Amino acid sequence: MKNNHEIKASLDRAAALVGAKPDVGRRAYKSNAIVEDGLVCSMSEKNWRFIADLPASMGGDNTGPSPSVLFRAAVSSCVAIGVKMWAARLEAPVARVEVQFETDVDARGQFGVCDSAPAGFERARLDIRVSSDAPENTVRKAIEKSMRYSPMLETITGRFAIDTRITIDRTVSEEQGIEA
Repeated sequence: MKNNHEIKASLDRAAALVGAKPDVGRRAYKSNAIVEDGLVCSMSEKNWRFIADLPASMGGDNTGPSPSVLFRAAVSSCVAIGVKMWAARLEAPVARVEVQFETDVDARGQFGVCDSAPAGFERARLDIRVSSDAPENTVRKAIEKSMRYSPMLETITGRFAIDTRITIDRTVSEEQGIEA
């Protein structure tokens, strides 16, 4: 496990590199998700493998976290890691960061039974708790930097476009004229 000095050195090197050579920091990442039988979704990116599912009450088998759980985990972990990263860069010792990300939902929107209810979340709350002996203003600055530069928070504020391409493949039974 890296200590604050090693984390700071790594982050400072990376920041200097992309500052000097912006093209080095421009990348595309790709995650793949496949659902075949039932609602269990197998996901992969790089060497990582995950699954998502829905609870039985929504037609799933409850074999993994739902996409909503993974979303909240992505946001809370991004902010928590960001606080530790910025604290290291500011040379502020931080023993522990705990972030809770809570969302409110009206399931009527998701199920399409009420067009005035949003399909997504209605509100969200972040609760950030930091254990540190560093000056409070330095810890607050690390939190502010984490929130300002969090890719997850940036994404949910809607400041990026999603280009969508749709491909529909025919099943073997449809290609051979066999009724399913």
